[in-house]
Amino acid sequence: YSTGIQNAFAYTSALDIDSLPYTGSYLTYMGGGYVYTVAEEYVDALADLAQLQELSWVDRHSAAVFVEFSTLNVNVNLFASFSILFEFLPSGNILSSMSIRAIQLYDFNSGFGALKIACLAVYVLFTVFYVVREVRGVYRLRGAYFRQFWAYVTWAMSALTFAALAMYMYKQYASYTAFDKLAQGKLQTLQFITSVTDSMRYCLAIVSGLAMIRLLKLLRFHRAIAILMLVFKYSFVDLASFFFVFGIVFA
Repeated sequence: YSTGIQNAFAYTSALDIDSLPYTGSYLTYMGGGYVYTVAEEYVDALADLAQLQELSWVDRHSAAVFVEFSTLNVNVNLFASFSILFEFLPSGNILSSMSIRAIQLYDFNSGFGALKIACLAVYVLFTVFYVVREVRGVYRLRGAYFRQFWAYVTWAMSALTFAALAMYMYKQYASYTAFDKLAQGKLQTLQFITSVTDSMRYCLAIVSGLAMIRLLKLLRFHRAIAILMLVFKYSFVDLASFFFVFGIVFA
């Protein structure tokens, strides 16, 4: 048997391929399993699949089969990670589902690479400036500082910004590491990298929302904005209760 066939009957842990648990329509599956890497040649791949069928690689004890592959659009520098899941139910039915995630791994290889680096550096410098200013505010105001609502907004923005920056740096490192493993012929998935990218985007989305709230502070001298802020102030408890229930229902 070929090396691919032999490896298909050996258990592969999630750490070996940087995989994560996956929630399907029926069950949640851990990242490890029995993995077959499709051969590069079309004829060899068909021969391996025929042998796997003869050896009952997928049998009545199989819970699910994942088909995972990635594509690259060179024109827009965009990777797409596909995960197709087939779940075998006790009733004999098969449930199928699919997940598609698009990510951009090489951020600085385009014509605007230098501009992106400059914007990132300016953003980090502004964040450091605000952190230093807030630390001085804590030293100057002491306990009165923590009674200010906007102080918590600023610290939340700073914390999420540094968290997103750490995820971004790790994404760059993990991207180059993953492609080094692929160049060595090792099995590697982009599932973990896409999850980190999604988490980074969530952090930046929350930072953008908090920045819009801070914009209201700058416009508080406008009469309409002042009235709007008073409405938010007196309805804070009701709005917080609503979004708490909303988050539970739609989370």
